[in-house]
Amino acid sequence: MIAEKDNQTPEDFVNNYINKSIAKLPARLIDLDNNKMVVKANLFDELDVRRAEYIKALESKDRAKWDEFVKETIGPRVRFAIFSHRWGENEPLFAEATERVPEWLKGVSDDAPAGVKKLVRFCDEAKNVHNLHLAWSDTCCIDKTSSSELQEAIGSMFQWYRGSDLCIVHLAETEKFGDVKRGKDGWKDKWFTRGWTLQELIAPTTMKFYTKGWEVLLAGGENDKKNEDLLLKLQDATGIERDHITDFKPGPDHLREKMIWASQRTTTREEDMAYSLLGIFNVGMYINYGEGGEEAFYRLQEQIIKTTRDKGLFEWYGEPSKQSSMLASHPRCFWNPSDPFDRKRREQIEAEDIVPQSLLTKIFCLCSGFSFWTSCMVQTFSCAVRVEVLVQSGEVINKGESHFTVTNNGLQIKVDTIRILHKWRLPHKDGYRRWYLTPVGHKRVKVAFASKKGNEPLIKKSDEFILVPLTDEVDEKEGRRSKALVAVLLYKVGSNTWKRVMTKDPIFLRRNRIKFDENLLRTIYIR
Repeated sequence: MIAEKDNQTPEDFVNNYINKSIAKLPARLIDLDNNKMVVKANLFDELDVRRAEYIKALESKDRAKWDEFVKETIGPRVRFAIFSHRWGENEPLFAEATERVPEWLKGVSDDAPAGVKKLVRFCDEAKNVHNLHLAWSDTCCIDKTSSSELQEAIGSMFQWYRGSDLCIVHLAETEKFGDVKRGKDGWKDKWFTRGWTLQELIAPTTMKFYTKGWEVLLAGGENDKKNEDLLLKLQDATGIERDHITDFKPGPDHLREKMIWASQRTTTREEDMAYSLLGIFNVGMYINYGEGGEEAFYRLQEQIIKTTRDKGLFEWYGEPSKQSSMLASHPRCFWNPSDPFDRKRREQIEAEDIVPQSLLTKIFCLCSGFSFWTSCMVQTFSCAVRVEVLVQSGEVINKGESHFTVTNNGLQIKVDTIRILHKWRLPHKDGYRRWYLTPVGHKRVKVAFASKKGNEPLIKKSDEFILVPLTDEVDEKEGRRSKALVAVLLYKVGSNTWKRVMTKDPIFLRRNRIKFDENLLRTIYIR
């Protein structure tokens, strides 16, 4: 466990091992040896009593044997199994479990509540099959009446799943391996659709899946994350690459991709859609049930902004947050499964040959699904627009600094901007108001804003527009910059203050030596 043991005394070595082992444990656990609920301080005291014994034993051993000794003597007492499941009816909660766990673990009758029988079976598998002495379940190992304990649990849960020795997964609607798939009507097993189970899938290093009847999903093997057949099924159905499933690293990297993973999941309490992502992005914030899902997700994005320069946070569709037109209202804004133009279109742009001559502009007025997107409003208008600009040759002057922060004046960002020189409105038709916009150095771009009947669009001919590029990333696998550059369209609402024009999809720019207007590297504020 400890590589630098040559300079440590036996006392230091034992103390470090005990302290680190205890630190990774959840605050409360089920002691499977003694059939009772315990706090980790109890386990520390138990090990502390034998500390002198462990130190004396090390003094008589060769240093090369120290790791092996502590793992065999201290290790088993601090190894624990963690439970991943979908909540059902009559789940055993903290107060009841504290009193009745000793009784339950001795055996339950057939007419016991389903939640109790599920907990007992989990504990039985952990102890008698996997030889683990501690267990943790989110139903009964958190005192949810204590706000401080709930705050600690939600903030630490990713690390608890990551630090577990085994994560046991119960798929309550799965009867065989072939059921692990996504059909036309979605997943058969709702475990794959819940918000909290996203981190429960990617955080643990060792997992074992069980079916509805508590049969192992895959025979043989200690760790189902090493089964290639299962990994391929999970990758195809969830969109999460196998490397992220087996070796996920929390943090803001691959930001938009992680948002897409969460976009089609749901939670019982709306705030949990944001809280369940804290560990995935490795950020922390105050837990405040009752604030609403949109407010919680806005605060999550505020925390993410403090840790990253990835402008993929702004590459989304649909309805904006009420606090900022540049931030999404929900993870679902990052992915629309019915839109064929998102990931596939980006890949298509990557594969296309560069158009060497004139500027080409394509406008996609997305009539299909119009009724949904007209509900995505910014003040008095909404729009369903696709603008794809293939830019003619020119030299990139400056791509700007990928740095931004939330201020009282809005999102402060320092970027290159593409100024719109001319604009004029054309007669509207079929609910669409069409505009021509002429960016600096470009041919004109035709844009259509969809507005509700009887409402004038917020955008006026006198408004000033700019285009702001978002992505400027190097492809990690190819070692080169992407040809597809995503931008958003902003309109001016005050002195150096702008607001985003809502579109169903980002504006795709072709990175064929995009030519920005000179001297437009500047700091702007976006509300």
